[in-house]
Amino acid sequence: MTLEEKIAQIENIYIETRKIKEIMEDIDEAILVGKASNYASQPICTLVMGLSGVGKTSLKEHFEKKYPRKTIVDEDKEQVIVPILSTTLTDDKNPKAAPGKMLRDLGDLLQGAKGTRSELGDRFTAQINDAQTQAIFIDEFQHAFEGASESRKGSAANWIKTLINQTKRPVVLFGLPWCIELLAQSSELRNRFDNIHYLEEYDQEDEMFADWLELLEQVEKQLPFDKPSNLSNPELALRILALTGGNISRLMKKLIKPAARKALMSGEDCIGVHRLLAAARKHMSVPEDYNPLSSKIDIDNIEVKHFLTYEEQRRFKDKKESRKYVEVGKDDSLADVFRPR
Repeated sequence: MTLEEKIAQIENIYIETRKIKEIMEDIDEAILVGKASNYASQPICTLVMGLSGVGKTSLKEHFEKKYPRKTIVDEDKEQVIVPILSTTLTDDKNPKAAPGKMLRDLGDLLQGAKGTRSELGDRFTAQINDAQTQAIFIDEFQHAFEGASESRKGSAANWIKTLINQTKRPVVLFGLPWCIELLAQSSELRNRFDNIHYLEEYDQEDEMFADWLELLEQVEKQLPFDKPSNLSNPELALRILALTGGNISRLMKKLIKPAARKALMSGEDCIGVHRLLAAARKHMSVPEDYNPLSSKIDIDNIEVKHFLTYEEQRRFKDKKESRKYVEVGKDDSLADVFRPR
């Protein structure tokens, strides 16, 4: 492979963990059941929750690639087929914002404008039939009700329920852990979500650490190097876990991928620890002096912490007592977490 092809291989790494595979199977099943029933029965819907960086967006993007849009030309007419309508909600509080955004993402000629919320919904239902849409993915779902009054939460719940009832398509919601609060607003809405999944950050608990080692092994297999980087060596894996807080996005975007790119561009045959230390210094602002990856830090003194924003600390109700959580302010860096007190 050329250098560019190797870089592309790094950028396209996708890890199917045990939990991710389970979610993928549930979504594939829902799509298959919908098609088999010709969308005549109540669809199987899925809620995927987790803190930022645990793999929700990567999972959504995986399905977008698996079910790509395509254009069919028939008798000089162009028809855009959208097997997966994937949309991301904004924090716009206007009740027409969400259906309008979904229409725009579908390719609505009126750009999601003109009409009441109900009329926008009817137009959307008609258009997904024309687009042969098989499932609807909604990311950042917490924006539908975050900071809302109880009546507006009820309105958001009714909107989702109506969307499911009218379209008869499987709906997959992706959002932060408190999305479950909206389902609690309506038992009817809760009953429509057969699959509820929670993606969590990895930790050093026995089963979770075993999954962490497996994840690093999968990363290793997808790297374009001649020699192994030994990422799943238990000691190095624990140090990487402590540095990233078990967060997949932090692991891949701020550590593994930049370190691998630098190693490749320097003609090295694996990712050395020096590359990981440099990536952490540059992309995570953690100097070597108190980086858990450093051999200067005794392995017995390594402690895994989970980093939460102020909002996450306040809203995240399902913290595990066995884990240590640290609030990181918007002006703080991870260096402040690791710096000796």
